[in-house]
Amino acid sequence: MLDGLRHWLAIWRMQRSKRRTVKAYAKDLAAAKKSGNPKREDILRDEHEELRFIDDEIGIEESQRLCRQAAHYRIPVPRGEDDWEESRIFGIRFLTRSGASKLRTDLRIEQKARWDYWQTRISLLGSVIGIIGGIMGALAYFKPPLPPIH
Repeated sequence: MLDGLRHWLAIWRMQRSKRRTVKAYAKDLAAAKKSGNPKREDILRDEHEELRFIDDEIGIEESQRLCRQAAHYRIPVPRGEDDWEESRIFGIRFLTRSGASKLRTDLRIEQKARWDYWQTRISLLGSVIGIIGGIMGALAYFKPPLPPIH
């Protein structure tokens, strides 16, 4: 549970950083346009590189979490060349969107199968407890009353 919360917070921080970067570069572009600065293409290139950096960080974090979950549930990680991409910045391979989608689908299937297994056991246990309660109630109803105490 804490792993999921840590992951969510890390992704949230990266998304916030991405939003702030977009706003900062929008201001820079507006200032460059107003002043007639010819470096507009440089600003756009820098923005693209910084956003790519943040996107790679998010992709690596997501891939690591999905691979940890796959190891926990003993699910094979996709190995296809279309499922992985290498970060030019970090030099680390991470799952593409399609690879992450495949792995998430496999994880959901396994989690549902495990939940269904335990759900049937719990409902069976509830039925058994109900039957035992009914038998106890019937026995209590037909039991002769206790004699009064004097």
